[in-house]
Amino acid sequence: MGPGYEFEQNKILMYWGNAQRFEIKESEIEFCQEYIHLRVIFDTSGTDDKEIRSRVVQTRKCMLTYYMVQSFLRR
Repeated sequence: MGPGYEFEQNKILMYWGNAQRFEIKESEIEFCQEYIHLRVIFDTSGTDDKEIRSRVVQTRKCMLTYYMVQSFLRR
């Protein structure tokens, strides 16, 4: 790691095992239950259920908006 790197801004997501104290260069790194990267949800369950649910909800919102715009344009 380069000079000035701030370890406090990092988090660790574990898919298995128990979260324990993790320390690098006297800086403790926080464990998290969920992490979102590029709009993809990662969580400690190790499954993609939450990600699939999120995409279904987003698709429904998009479809509703599409149908609303279509009905407005038909007037």
